[in-house]
Amino acid sequence: MQVRCRSGASWRAHDAFARKYSRVIERPIETDGEFSFQAPAAVARQVVWILVQRSYRQRPEEVCCSSTAGLHDLAFSIGHSVVTTVIDSLDEISCRFEAVFCDLWGCLHDGIRPFPSAVQALDRFRRRGGYVVLLTNAPRSRSRVIRQLDQIGVPRNLYHDVVTSGDAARRALALGEFGRSVHHIGPRREETFFNHENEDGLEGLGEIMLTTLEAAQGLVCTGLVDDTTETPQKYLGLLHSARDRHLKMLCANPDLMVDRGRKRVYCAGALAALYSEIGGRVSLFGKPHKPIYTTARLRMNAAMGRIIEDRHILCIGDGIHTDIEGAVRENLPSLFVTGGLSRAATATTRSPDRIRLESFLAEQASEARPDTAIGHLR
Repeated sequence: MQVRCRSGASWRAHDAFARKYSRVIERPIETDGEFSFQAPAAVARQVVWILVQRSYRQRPEEVCCSSTAGLHDLAFSIGHSVVTTVIDSLDEISCRFEAVFCDLWGCLHDGIRPFPSAVQALDRFRRRGGYVVLLTNAPRSRSRVIRQLDQIGVPRNLYHDVVTSGDAARRALALGEFGRSVHHIGPRREETFFNHENEDGLEGLGEIMLTTLEAAQGLVCTGLVDDTTETPQKYLGLLHSARDRHLKMLCANPDLMVDRGRKRVYCAGALAALYSEIGGRVSLFGKPHKPIYTTARLRMNAAMGRIIEDRHILCIGDGIHTDIEGAVRENLPSLFVTGGLSRAATATTRSPDRIRLESFLAEQASEARPDTAIGHLR
């Protein structure tokens, strides 16, 4: 694709930019503030985005761009998408927000220990009067997640509330939406999911019985039995049998994968995706779906004694299809932590590589582009 661009961010005006991108584009030529280059369409799109981002005084839709092919596609990308700004610290944008909805795994901790810089960032935000909600797709109750945070060393005074996908899923189960006899897919430690713990609205959990697949009226998936060694493919036979019995699956954790320490493990969402792929019926709870955000807002507003406007709530997460997509669906500002699940794809060290980030977002997040990005929460 041959591209001509006039954006106020000329090629020679950004020498460092020119040196970096000369590896991926051919024959940059500049004349009278306009320059042209030749590159594959996907690369051309990303280079133009970077130029737009560097032209701070102009709006993206004011950029003049033409090409020998794909003109409409490129112009649409520039005119209708949002440029993702990379920041180095939460402090750079925190003054705009009164509250944060922060993910846990990959942002605040790795399942084994908290990230000191993330703890410090949230602590600074809280000390300035910000309200901190930990929003997690953990298939457990709020009280059990808090106990887990205590065990790995996350201070209780760091946050005001914890909202889990497990609580929303357990309420649906208590209402009998998946029958009274269910087959559980997940580790034995997750059988606490079925305890009502004297919580309001969960009395119906006392009537739920765990049973074999043959006797079940529904499926409840909280994860793999042994996520340290197993993959979703091991469950294919069981899932085919469940589908043939027309069993509906409750997925208590929509996450596909998380990083536990330095090991990446599959979550319940991976089994739910496979079940859906072979024709099974699935109900997902947690991010990016609406109920968990509704719960978080209601509890926060009740605690604050007033309504915090959506534009003053920042969603922080490393899951592009859960944390960020959920924020976009809810019209909430978002901060994408690239050093979590997308660390390799975005070549993140302290910060993401700009062109790798833009390429990743173009491929993975056409409908869920984050407002801002950061290598690691700090």
